[in-house]
Amino acid sequence: FLNKKSQNIKQSELNLALAIIDIKILEKTLPFLNELGVKKLHLVFTNFSQRNFKIDLERFEKIIISSCEQCGRNTKMDLIIHQSTQEFVQKFPNAIMVDFQGEQQSHFDEKELYFIGPEGGFNNDERLLFNRKISLKSSNILKSQTAIIAIASKILL
Repeated sequence: FLNKKSQNIKQSELNLALAIIDIKILEKTLPFLNELGVKKLHLVFTNFSQRNFKIDLERFEKIIISSCEQCGRNTKMDLIIHQSTQEFVQKFPNAIMVDFQGEQQSHFDEKELYFIGPEGGFNNDERLLFNRKISLKSSNILKSQTAIIAIASKILL
């Protein structure tokens, strides 16, 4: 199924970054992002990420392939792991931090790389690494998985 010919449907170029969150929640979030059409998901260990588990990329790939089969997507979402926020920012210096302390934004660009933090947000050292910080236009504090799905939906749908 992943090799079937594309029917001239423009594929998304959307890349998003997400701080490593609880593995069970992450496993439930992957299919949503894949179904929405996210091209690449960067998973980043931040200072507030939970580190008491091992990331099973093989299991994540199976979840994404299963999602492709269910939704009819012919190219799967790619996953990239970054060991720290510093490493991520060195590779993507123009990434935009999505944080409570950023300026409110309602328009999102598919060409930008948005980085959604873990529960509890980013620490001050991590905030200093980013040139641009935005917050979502919501009166509620969103969980990481809700924020990333909301951003993907806003851009792609």
